[in-house]
Formats: sequence, structure tokens, C-alpha cells
Amino acid sequence: MKKIFTIFSSLILFAGIAQAQPGALDVTFNPANGVFTPLHIFQSSSYPQYTVPSVVQQDGKTIICNADGFNGTNNGTPVNSRLIRMNTNGTIDNSFHTTNLLQVSWSSLPPSISSIALQADDKIIICGYFSSYDGTPGNGIMRLNSDGTVDNSFVSGTGFTDDLEPIERRSTHVSSIAIQNNGQIIATGYFTEYNGTVRKGIARLNTDGSLDNGFDPGSAIFNGNPDRPNIYIPNVALQSTGKIILSGIQQNAIINSQFTSINIMLRVDENGIGDNAFYNNLPSFIDFGKVFVQPDDKLVVEGYIYSGSLSNEQTWNLSRLNADGSVDNSFTIGALAGYTRFISDIKFQPDGKIIVAGAMSLYGYAPVPDFNTPADIIRLSANGTIDMAFNPQIGVDISGGSGVLTFINIKTDGKLVVGFSYLVNNDTYFDVKRLNSDGSFDNAVAGVDPDLYIECLSLQTD
Repeated sequence: MKKIFTIFSSLILFAGIAQAQPGALDVTFNPANGVFTPLHIFQSSSYPQYTVPSVVQQDGKTIICNADGFNGTNNGTPVNSRLIRMNTNGTIDNSFHTTNLLQVSWSSLPPSISSIALQADDKIIICGYFSSYDGTPGNGIMRLNSDGTVDNSFVSGTGFTDDLEPIERRSTHVSSIAIQNNGQIIATGYFTEYNGTVRKGIARLNTDGSLDNGFDPGSAIFNGNPDRPNIYIPNVALQSTGKIILSGIQQNAIINSQFTSINIMLRVDENGIGDNAFYNNLPSFIDFGKVFVQPDDKLVVEGYIYSGSLSNEQTWNLSRLNADGSVDNSFTIGALAGYTRFISDIKFQPDGKIIVAGAMSLYGYAPVPDFNTPADIIRLSANGTIDMAFNPQIGVDISGGSGVLTFINIKTDGKLVVGFSYLVNNDTYFDVKRLNSDGSFDNAVAGVDPDLYIECLSLQTD
């Protein structure tokens, strides 16, 4: 049966519209405004993509970076690129320059992009495991113009290298980047040099790609410290004070008379000087992974919590620290469960609530986890308890290690744009969908109901 939109009145054309040319199209009227077209990319790979960071430019367009590249079709249209740009309505922006040409000259291992950051002028910094992008040399780091083309004014020279391994086995890569308020770029990862100058695990670059010679905290972190044999800093984050958080640094340790290796967190100031007071405030029982900085500079951190002995190690957890590194006892520690436990993104709402995305099947509370909440994407109240009013509906079950929520972007109207990669019947897909603020699927999506037509209409009084 046909469905009918009926507007009860007579049809009067353009009465009272003095400015418009009779019969001209009113381009300001678009019934599709607010409609969002879900992205749906079929991937040629046989596993979900766990690293798909994104940034939002000033015009609201979203740049999405796939570590291993998009190589498939989006709703039937071919997509073959490391980065894509999505319009605010969810469609792919074809004016953005795309390429899948990413190479590693010294190894047969596949290249990848691990992180992406946006400058104030909408230029794009990418970093990872590569020696060139789109045919332009750049070891580990590259800057793109806002349209996706390579910015040749950013000169990195020989870029990031290391002298620890034979060239054919080098695993030099930049894993994380952050941009300071003055435009300088903090880069961390696995490297020992930048453009021929010694820099261990961390370097700061000027806006033109040159090295900031006055910033070298890596020497103090690693030189002469046998308990930190692995020159690698996986994660960097910035507090509003300019302090720099470094997490995931491997350190040998003895816990409850047992020798082990843990991942620690450090803080340095804008000059690269270590903050010993912050380090001394940190809890000794957390093995730190990623860290996310709240607007009030508190730190939401993921990591293992040790209790009793190493054999009684708790599961992967979310905790919160005060800005000075001490434990925030007002936050309820949450425990993650699942075959794969992985936090990919955390975003903070203006009301203090916390949205968490990743790969985990359940979320509960430590020290005795009560796992009862599906947790690929959850919302926590400001005190860390689960917000049960948030009921996410992404349309695909990716729990149990079959997929991962890769990023969250909060729109100005409170709606959420989420990306997720998942495996179904040995086929891999990457989707982007829009959710309402309560987590429900936003039904204002593109597409026309074939049983819907307009029978009649009427003018407004204006």
C-alpha cells in the first residue's frame, strides 16, 4: 500500500513572494538538510582495523585515517586511500586529495599510519611507520595541506631514524603526536634520531619541520637507566598548563618480590624538565596504557591494576587521576572484559560525562568486576559509574573481539559520529554512523522510501 504525505489546503504558487523570480528554484530550501549518509566500506582485509583515528576540521568535515589503508568499496563506489574526508552529511568528499601510496624503503613490512593531528590552520600532521607518502620522502612524519596534498614547506630532512638495529630490521616509527598551543609538534615513538640529531623516544619540532634543539627530555628518561632498556614512548598527551604527559614507557620493576616489566607514566614541562612531584604522586599499582586529558586536566587512564601478586593481576581498567598525578578517589574504577580489551577513543561531554569506545565485550567495576554491561561504546557519569540512560544502537554486534569502535566525535548539537571496524562472515567492513545523544541510531539518514510520494502541498503565510 502506498504511504501518502497529505497537506490539507489548496495549492497557491508563490503568492506574496516578491523577491523570487517566478518558477525559479529556491536553493535555500532543502528538505534533506540534517540527513546523514552512513559510511559503509567493504574492506579487502580479513581482520578489523584497530587504528582508525580521526580529526574534525573547522568546517565540520571529518578526516579519517586507516592505519593500513582503505581498500574496498563504499556502498559500491571504489575507495583506495590511506585517508578520506567525510562531509558533514556523511558522504565522502571527493575534493580531498587521496592516495594509497605509502612506502617503507628499508623493510618488507607493510607501512602504516598510527596517528593524526590537526593544526589551527587545518593542516594535517600524520605519523607512523613509513619512509614516504604520495611519493614524497618523509621518515615517520609528514604534513599535508588542508586539501590532502603534501605540504612541501614542512621539511623533516632524514626524519626519524634509529641506530639500534640493522637497517633491514629497523622498526623506527612515530606512534603519537600532539600539537602545542604555539604550533610546535611533540612526537613520540621508537627512534633515536631526528634528522641526524640524537633524540630518544621524544622530539619537538618547529612549525617548519626543523628540530627544537632546546627540548630533549629523552636523554634524561633513558640515558644511564638500565631499568628502561626499550627506547620507546608510545603515548603523548597535553594538559592545558602546557605540561606533557608521556605514558606506556617500559620499565623493569619488582612487584611483590617478583621481577617484571611495567609501563610507567611521566610528566615533563614545556622545557622538557621532568616533574618529579607528579611521578611521586602516581599510584604504584597501575601499569599505564593510553591517557586522555579531561578539560579540567584530570587524567583518565587505561591500564592493569596490580593487587596482591602478579598472578592476581586484575583485568584491564579505566581509572582517573587528579591533575597532579594522585588518585581521584571520587571516580569509580571500571574493569574491561572480553577476548580483546582495547580502548580506542574517549571523549568528554560538556556536562562532564565520559564516552568510551573500543573493543571489549563487557564493562564492570573493580576490584570485583560485575560484568553486565555491553561495552563497545558506553557513557560514564562524571564519577565513573555507568550512565544507564545511554543505550547505543549501532546496528551491528561487534562484541566478543569481532570488531572495534575506532573513534567518537561529539557534534555541537550533542549527536555522536562514531566509526567502527568489524568482521562478519570473514568479510571486513568499516562504517561511520550518527547516533542521537542518548545513543539511539539517528534515523535522519539518506535514502528515499519507494512507497512515499507527495500528493499535495500548501504555502506558508510568508
